[in-house]
Amino acid sequence: MALAAVFDGWYVLCALALYAFQSPAMMVGRNMLHGVSLQAPTFSLTGVLLGLLAWSVLAYASGYVFATLYNRMAQ
Repeated sequence: MALAAVFDGWYVLCALALYAFQSPAMMVGRNMLHGVSLQAPTFSLTGVLLGLLAWSVLAYASGYVFATLYNRMAQ
């Protein structure tokens, strides 16, 4: 749950950066996604909330898998 909360914070900061600094934020995003072409974004509250939900689920699942593997390897 903590990992999901951290990812949520990063996601909100990323959305704010995209809103405030669209061109530089798009360049960073393109580089972070291995050169995926990101055309002009459609920036909406619904889109931000759906993205936040997707990243939250991914972060929660990642934290669960990480903790499970860590605990198994620590034995």
